Amino acid sequence: MHLVEAGRIPGIRVVDRWLFSPDDLDDYRRSKFGELEDMARMALEDPRIGLTEKQGIICQHLLSNQRPSEIARQLQQSRQAVHSQISLIRGKVSRLQSQSATPSTTTRRTTRSKRDQIPLSSQNQA
Repeated sequence: MHLVEAGRIPGIRVVDRWLFSPDDLDDYRRSKFGELEDMARMALEDPRIGLTEKQGIICQHLLSNQRPSEIARQLQQSRQAVHSQISLIRGKVSRLQSQSATPSTTTRRTTRSKRDQIPLSSQNQA
């Protein structure tokens, strides 16, 4: 009810019940947890991220719309342990994104052929 009162989820009160649009609820859920789902999707799609088995399982749970507390219960782990794994996943994804964002610049050495050599001045030739 505090979300309705704060204006974060629109709802209609009918007698003693509140009615919510499924789209409004989905928009709220997406605004709150969409970043986690996007991160999990990217982590599972790119093998360069190097997820551990447990991190892969957590990503699959995140993609199936489960919250970290639900994942902790299912895996019989503490919520802190699940949040720690999510932080590690987030770090791996951000490292890969930063590597992709910065173009790798390779330095090329240029060599001169004998034809391109700089002639010595007349004073140095003597």
